[in-house]
Amino acid sequence: MPATWKQQIRSEIIHFCGRQQVQIFTMQSFRSETLAHFETLYPDNRNVAAKIRQQFRVLCKDDFLTALDDQGTYELRADNDDKGAGVLIITAAPLWEHEGVRLYLGDCIETLAQFADEYVDLIFADPPYNLSNGGFTCHAGKRVSVDKGKWDKSAGIEADFDFHQEWIAACKRVLKPDGGLWVSGTYHSIYACGFALQAQGWHVVNDISWFKPNAAPNLSCRMFTASHETLIWARKGKKARHTFNYEDMKGGDWHEEDRLKNPDKQMRSVWAVGTPKREEKAHGKHPTQKPLALMERIIRAASNKGDLVLDPFCGSATTGVAALRNGRRFIGIDTDKDFLESLAKPRLMDLTAAQ
Repeated sequence: MPATWKQQIRSEIIHFCGRQQVQIFTMQSFRSETLAHFETLYPDNRNVAAKIRQQFRVLCKDDFLTALDDQGTYELRADNDDKGAGVLIITAAPLWEHEGVRLYLGDCIETLAQFADEYVDLIFADPPYNLSNGGFTCHAGKRVSVDKGKWDKSAGIEADFDFHQEWIAACKRVLKPDGGLWVSGTYHSIYACGFALQAQGWHVVNDISWFKPNAAPNLSCRMFTASHETLIWARKGKKARHTFNYEDMKGGDWHEEDRLKNPDKQMRSVWAVGTPKREEKAHGKHPTQKPLALMERIIRAASNKGDLVLDPFCGSATTGVAALRNGRRFIGIDTDKDFLESLAKPRLMDLTAAQ
């Protein structure tokens, strides 16, 4: 492998572009095609994917990609000695959009690279926990695998942390100066995310313990039953003036479902919220689906009506449902087309049709 990744990757992408003549790619297909190309060149190098993601952003910053419109469509032009000029069109056009909502299919880091700086008001991120390790858990009284899919498998401590560093940095660029970022996770991932936030200069406002009163029992009987997840709420810097709707959190009707919340008292940092209700799974269930009650509390606490809310790992779009129900706008990104088509889109369509 040459010493300079940048020069080699630039050269190979130009060569790849020149071979295509004129062709249109989505951001997702561009990524998969270029990764496949590089994997044939360097089949034994496990850092290729991460380096290509990094280099793609460099190409954008260097104006190697020419913007064709304000919707995230770029042109990559190169000359090929054998076949003349090659033009590759890369688009981040939404998979689906409706008034106030957009869904994108693609890698969140590459998709966010097409968005303007300081574009969104609030971000909720539920990144892969990387806990799909062949273990088991209990669901509906039965022993089931914890594996959720290839996207949830760990690539190793260093690669997992690099990924968290990348997506958090991408979110920081598109977040407004006084915006907020919420990150959810278990001990498998939340500490790495927290360290990445601190390393990048974010200021942690709170960490929330989401207690699950109806959590599944532990079958091994060799440890405490896992019954909570951690939420980190952060702002871009210590001087940022983040949104917090104190009166709504204090005086709202949260106590009707949260037995730890006392009526008309300050909301504390331990929340008792059950897992998703049956009606929230009418179109099917995402393996890491969050309850609507949890997302509505976050949306109402840290944003205002009319604000733009982003979820870079949107899955079944519970964040989007909560945003739209409370007068916010929404952008969701996910790499899984089936999740977007069969879960996220129908749930959001149900809501927009009813409004």
